[in-house]
Amino acid sequence: MGKMVLTLALIQGFSGIAISLHWTAESQNQDALMQVLQQAPLTMVLIAVVGAPPVEELLFRGLLMHSFGSLKDKRRLWAVSIISSVVFGLMHAGPSEPLNMLVYIAMGAVFTMTYVKTKDIRYSIALHFLNNFIALML
Repeated sequence: MGKMVLTLALIQGFSGIAISLHWTAESQNQDALMQVLQQAPLTMVLIAVVGAPPVEELLFRGLLMHSFGSLKDKRRLWAVSIISSVVFGLMHAGPSEPLNMLVYIAMGAVFTMTYVKTKDIRYSIALHFLNNFIALML
């Protein structure tokens, strides 16, 4: 899981550099989170850090990935992993924010790889929790 944490940190680092170099603006998703954080910090932490990771992981890795049948076939596993990651990215940043969308797709891919490697959704939930916690604190 250490490699996944490092990969996620690299993705977040790239995103921060892209924003500081004005290649892209802060994602609308992150802007909205920060606005709510300023107005209702405890509520935002509970929603973004405690509530969102299990709900999103159960939705994108649990329900969505298993909606396509058995994941024992490698081609199907690759296909549903890509679908899960892309849908995750699109739900967080749309085509109007292409670089941010790619960042969220990459994050979704890390959560997906974590789930696929461990075969335990609790690990992807924990990683998602850590990601959201750090994103709110920065």
